[in-house]
Amino acid sequence: MSRQNPLPEVATTSNARVGIVIPVYNGARYLEECLASIASQTYRGWEAVVVNNYSTDGTAGIAEAFAARDSRFRVVNCTEFLPKSENYNRAVASVSAGIEFVKIVEADNYIWPESLERMLDLATADPEIGLVGSYHLYGRKVFGEVIDVKRTVFLGNEVRRDHLLTDVFYLGVPTAMLFRAKALSEITPYFRSGLFFDDIELYFRVLDKWKYGFVHQILTFVRDDNDGVFTGIRNFEFHEAYRYVLTMQFGPEVLEPDELSKAREKWKREICSVSRMRRLRGEVSNIGSSKRASSV
Repeated sequence: MSRQNPLPEVATTSNARVGIVIPVYNGARYLEECLASIASQTYRGWEAVVVNNYSTDGTAGIAEAFAARDSRFRVVNCTEFLPKSENYNRAVASVSAGIEFVKIVEADNYIWPESLERMLDLATADPEIGLVGSYHLYGRKVFGEVIDVKRTVFLGNEVRRDHLLTDVFYLGVPTAMLFRAKALSEITPYFRSGLFFDDIELYFRVLDKWKYGFVHQILTFVRDDNDGVFTGIRNFEFHEAYRYVLTMQFGPEVLEPDELSKAREKWKREICSVSRMRRLRGEVSNIGSSKRASSV
């Protein structure tokens, strides 16, 4: 396991404000489309690094060919395979010095052309915003649509409270988010290994001190038909389970004692309810433990 490096590490030779990282393992099928979506951004002040996690397919060749055509991209071909969380940390640590914002784009997803522009418009309007999200498509389903459309900036603890007490879905997958580099630099590790919701847990730690910005526009497409980690666990009680674990971890910080007790019972009850429903339907799910996710 590699040690997480402090952020940032590599000196930049451009005036880029955004560092985009693309962690990938055996992502040849969708990588070209992902990189093309980054190259098409209407906002131009960015640089991107593909962190190839010792892939055994054509990932390296696709990434290197793309970088040869577009100097804003560079490629790091790693000689050591790391689990997902550790590889994401390695990718984030590869951004250049002087970068103000960090965006992770997972190699089997893609972003809308105006993604960076819209997120930066909001993030730069308030220096206390440490994390920005937006609506995103997961297959054909829109996530984030129940957030109050009249608001674009939220206190971090407000988001954390609502996430523990209600079904409002503020926080998306990493591809749907933009981090202020300073907010990330205050946290170690970025992604914690051993968690099936390491992204949400990271956002909660960021929002302990920073505000949350939300763009009311679909800016990201996330695949639901691949071999990614989220696809593999979606048939389990994932939603209810991670909210219960988050309640146990962060509830004492952000909830009153009576709220904490109610939230704990709410998510336990919903886990049991969903489990019973799925047993009655005869649904059987299985995660291939030996299959590596393409976005690792």
